[in-house]
Amino acid sequence: MKPRNNDSDLAAWLKLSCLPGIGGVKMNKLLAKDTPRNIINSSSEQLYQLGLTNKQLQAWASADKEVDACLTWLATSTNHHILTLADPLYPPLLKQVVAPPPLLFVEGNPTFLSQPQIAMVGSRNASFDGLHHARQFAAELAQQELIVTSGLALGIDGHAHDGALQAGGKTIAVLGSGLEHVFPARHRGLAQRLTENGALVSEFRPNAKPRAENFPRRNRIISGLSLGVLVVEAAEK
Repeated sequence: MKPRNNDSDLAAWLKLSCLPGIGGVKMNKLLAKDTPRNIINSSSEQLYQLGLTNKQLQAWASADKEVDACLTWLATSTNHHILTLADPLYPPLLKQVVAPPPLLFVEGNPTFLSQPQIAMVGSRNASFDGLHHARQFAAELAQQELIVTSGLALGIDGHAHDGALQAGGKTIAVLGSGLEHVFPARHRGLAQRLTENGALVSEFRPNAKPRAENFPRRNRIISGLSLGVLVVEAAEK
């Protein structure tokens, strides 16, 4: 199942999203003025009038290389998907957050993103009891046909994903990196299992490496996809 956009539409979305500073808020402002395809076919003067900065205009030509890399990733597997905000498979709950990501890169089943989910989060250094409860809660949620959504981190996240899978349920992992750089590396096996009965999701391009500032950003997607958030064991601050 591939995106409902045609190739030129998707390439236009990708090119805009590759420009520095183009997030959900800026993208929505641009879309209120014109379509992505019309925007990328605009002159430099027209782009400037649309609100693009000099820095963004300078990055315009080099964005084509990133677009090609994304399209190559998409073509390498029928399990790879790119959802735009205009895609009918883009999860409706996520559209309600303040700055929804313009694009979602998905490995797995993209239809799961719109199904009822409960997010489970907690400490990376959880206690034995915390890890046990995470698995137990995830299994019970899976038995109620709720998808368990988390961030694939060590600790509570990983045990929540595994608990759902062990119970025969579905689970979604939202990454703070591109899908070609699963982090932490220790969970690559879990990530592979997850794509068989769930989905890996990222707003970052597939070749994006994990960066500390990405993880708080991905948390809004975890909560935005979900009906509620269950904190199993939080770290003290």
